[in-house]
Amino acid sequence: MIKRFIFIFIFVYFSFSSLFATQEYHYDVLGRIPVLYNGRLQPFESFARQMLISIREKSTIKRVVDGKSVSIPASMWLWEVLTHTKYSMADPIFLIHDRDIRHEFKLKDTQKSFSYTELEPHILNIQSKVLSFSTEKSLSVYEQNMKQLAGKLTLYISLMHSFIPYHDILFYDYVTAYHKRVKHGLSLFNRYNESGFLSKEKDQLHLIEFNQDFKRHRQFSDISQLSMYPSQSNPEDLETWTNTGSELLKHLDFNYESNSVLLYFASLTLYFDQHNITSFNETLDSLLAYYDASLPNFFNVLTLEYYFTVMNPFYICMVLYVFILCAVLLFYLFDYAFLYLIAKYCCLFTFGLHTLSLIARMIILDRPPVINLYSSAVFVGWVSIALCLLQERIFKNKLGYFMSSILGFLTLIIAHHLALQSDTMAQMQAVLDSNFWLSTHVITITLGYGGTFLAGMIATCYVAINILRKASHQQNLQLYKMVYAIICFSLFFSFIGTVLGGIWADQSWGRFWGWDPKENGALLIVIFNAIILHARLAGFSGIRGVMLMAIFGNIVTAFSWFGVNMLGVGLHSYGFMNEAFQWLMLYNVIQVIIVVIGYNFILSKPVK
Repeated sequence: MIKRFIFIFIFVYFSFSSLFATQEYHYDVLGRIPVLYNGRLQPFESFARQMLISIREKSTIKRVVDGKSVSIPASMWLWEVLTHTKYSMADPIFLIHDRDIRHEFKLKDTQKSFSYTELEPHILNIQSKVLSFSTEKSLSVYEQNMKQLAGKLTLYISLMHSFIPYHDILFYDYVTAYHKRVKHGLSLFNRYNESGFLSKEKDQLHLIEFNQDFKRHRQFSDISQLSMYPSQSNPEDLETWTNTGSELLKHLDFNYESNSVLLYFASLTLYFDQHNITSFNETLDSLLAYYDASLPNFFNVLTLEYYFTVMNPFYICMVLYVFILCAVLLFYLFDYAFLYLIAKYCCLFTFGLHTLSLIARMIILDRPPVINLYSSAVFVGWVSIALCLLQERIFKNKLGYFMSSILGFLTLIIAHHLALQSDTMAQMQAVLDSNFWLSTHVITITLGYGGTFLAGMIATCYVAINILRKASHQQNLQLYKMVYAIICFSLFFSFIGTVLGGIWADQSWGRFWGWDPKENGALLIVIFNAIILHARLAGFSGIRGVMLMAIFGNIVTAFSWFGVNMLGVGLHSYGFMNEAFQWLMLYNVIQVIIVVIGYNFILSKPVK
């Protein structure tokens, strides 16, 4: 009886709640609409988050509504930017950390985020200052910040002009008026070419307006990088996708029929302006159905990318790795078995989610797991955790889940910050666009990275254990065997990956080895791992020596992975970085301190 009552209550509740629910715009449907940007077909949601990151340096935005700060979807923010709403122009999305810039433009010194409305009066001044900067010498911090602000404003303005280059006219009205005058303008143009003149002043004005439309759309097509309109004849040919300016230019052909997607978007702007939520949502559903039918080879993958973007599974994994670390540390403190079981099963679940997320990226991109610096961080973490779980199964020393949580969190926090710099699924340079070589060279090199970092992590645990409590010789020997096995693993894959990289270079650039910074970094990892094994074999290093060298191997690997990318030179252009130098140096200093502490305070005898 009680179960039946509960079922009836739930049924009635959801039935009536759906009837009286406030109708809202379906921004989730809008987020699934495909757009083409920088050569990559992606959901509107992915593009919106990418633009937010480029401008605001975050993928989320909050707005004050009825006195409360609420998060709004990225798709909603971008749509309002495209349609020039007053709300989007008032969003404080431009970060200005430089106090001198704030003072120069008399902005409030008590805030660091400003809206487009606040900065609009200063745009010309900002652009003129950037143009005056010397290109022959390095820019000062002030000049770099000013240039960055100008770039963000330029990007924002280009987004505002993705539909039309005006603020005071609706896209629907503009398209409707243009359709009416374009054919008349073409007939006037043809008559003028034949006769050389137009007798009526009204016709002359129409022809001038027609020429202005042509010049405006020609300039518009050259500026906008956002392509929203597929070819009517072959929508899956991405080379034929056009932006608004190019699409409007196609109407210069008398026989051209208006693109269905253009008419859909024009209608959406009308319904949005009229606050006609029902018609807006129905039009969105029709547009999505059109893409479903016209993009059979892309639509399912785009839908997967949308849900992948919204879910953000790697961020969830990062949070779970922190939870695992807390559970393991509590287990070490209180020795409660259930805490260890929680850490174990949570780690297995998180690793499974980590794995599924990697597979999802591979399906979305139709590429191997490593295609850029961001994906290398994700994959290095995955490799390290897989090796940790394998060693935990073999040695059962209750260190595997502890190391998994730390390495998982650190690599994903690195990936999280790399995601704030560019599109994480961006296509690579043409010379790197080879699935075969990506599957061999890049992945094997990354396996070497992951193994070397894990060896350094185990060695760090060795130092910490022997400082906090004197470990037995048997415990130290077990850790020593773990490090030795991982170093052998790393040397094998680093060497194979480096050789394959030489073959790749010979086929791509015409030389096997060119002393490129990235090549040198890979070679350093091979040499350093070989030094550790030779020192052990020759009897120069025992447990402590091998462990301390393994920790120093973290510095070598970090330099190869990130340091050479900060040089900004070489043919490996897939991961250049301008920032994070201080974090790399801090990491290196910490590793040196650990080595010094381990050398001075651990008195265990070398074991050959």
